[in-house]
Amino acid sequence: MGGHYRLPSNLFALDELTELRVISCILDRQHKFNGFINLSTLFVKDISTSKSSLMHLLSGCPLLKRLTLETDDIQEDDNSTIINLFDCFNVLEYLSMYILAGEHFIEGRIPKIVPHPLFHLKEVCLVEMRFLDERELLFLAFLIRSSPNLEKLKLQVSDEAPSPKDDAWSCKLEDYQDLWLSHLSVLEFFNMTNGKLYLNVVKLILATSPVLKMVRLFLLEVEEEEEEEEEEEEEEEEEILGILLAAQHASPEVKFIVKKNEDMNIEF
Repeated sequence: MGGHYRLPSNLFALDELTELRVISCILDRQHKFNGFINLSTLFVKDISTSKSSLMHLLSGCPLLKRLTLETDDIQEDDNSTIINLFDCFNVLEYLSMYILAGEHFIEGRIPKIVPHPLFHLKEVCLVEMRFLDERELLFLAFLIRSSPNLEKLKLQVSDEAPSPKDDAWSCKLEDYQDLWLSHLSVLEFFNMTNGKLYLNVVKLILATSPVLKMVRLFLLEVEEEEEEEEEEEEEEEEEILGILLAAQHASPEVKFIVKKNEDMNIEF
């Protein structure tokens, strides 16, 4: 918590706020907080908080449409579940979150779907993914099932994540036959490589998205000699495109763009 400041308590009395950005701070539970009843946009980054404090804040924002939750410093001080967290997202249209933030609310098995679908959620960005085991893919599948009108999906793998071994665990289309992204039109994948696991995740989405129009893949940058790097990038681009063009597509109109990561923009 070095360098973090504590939010002033009088901030939570400003019930006319429509947009709030909190960065590098300590978020405590405010007992006199009656809710940000007009808040539509909340940006939270690098904060230190607890599950109960975060739930208290989010449950007091009934009109929240855009949420960025980029922190994983969340103390597990109560029994709030991922279902409880997603119950705060009834009218949410845009969600960007660290994958680890969601995992703090999961104990045991990841549920298949929320009881009350997030019909308004159109854009999702999952950040700092690592794919070290199948739990992150199960979380992604849970989010997809819970968001029947999802139109744009971004997956950003941590640039510090170790490359998953192809035999570490498998992503098989037949294990996710119930997934169907009826409205997905754009997929973006950041820090992409030609590893079998990452390719299978993209192939899974290709096979379950009947109106997909665009797939943008941003390659993981590796420090090498410039000339050698360019040659390897071109070979990797061709290999990735060849594999994905030959894969099963639910959409007849999908187009692919493969770029260097320096061209990426995480925001939709």
